[in-house]
Amino acid sequence: MVLGLSGEPPSLILSDLVMPVMDGRTFRKYQLQSPSLASIPVILLSSEGELARTSAPLGTAGYFLKPIEIEVLLEVIRSFETLAT
Repeated sequence: MVLGLSGEPPSLILSDLVMPVMDGRTFRKYQLQSPSLASIPVILLSSEGELARTSAPLGTAGYFLKPIEIEVLLEVIRSFETLAT
């Protein structure tokens, strides 16, 4: 499953835990099965109160509870961009 990527892969994936077609758990399962996507870190976003417990077994790089402070999120995104270069 390629998930529509073309060109260079992203340095970070932000994924909501609850989405209409494919939830974050299912996305992570498919991502880890894809050799071209498996190494890309994922940060989960959700308003789910148990997000820390949910994200741990998924092996994500982190998580944010909604509502998210945009400046904090942008700082984290920038740190992953720096690591990728």
